Amino acid sequence: MVIEKLPAKLSNKHYDYELVKRTNQTLMYKHAHGYEVFTNKIVPKMGKKVAERFGFKFKESVYTHKEAFPKDEEFGVRAFYTANYVRAIEIFDILEGSNQEWISYKNSAQS
Repeated sequence: MVIEKLPAKLSNKHYDYELVKRTNQTLMYKHAHGYEVFTNKIVPKMGKKVAERFGFKFKESVYTHKEAFPKDEEFGVRAFYTANYVRAIEIFDILEGSNQEWISYKNSAQS
């Protein structure tokens, strides 16, 4: 599987985004009003037949899958917004799993 990564700069829904921090699991982008932090989601790229069926121009690519920017309905599930940089880093650490207090809390809640 060859994955196309989200670019360092992108435009989506009236905002220009700039990548602040990323790992294979978690990404953080900045835009004019704050930060969006989300877990990575890999989806299949659209095939030629599907593209033609919906009237899209098909571009040949070596990539079979791509990273997906979160949809509106994914906020609060795999994506989170904050205007505060420090809070964005905290969310990033929680999603990344490096915040040991959060991991301990999750484990104790499941017991």
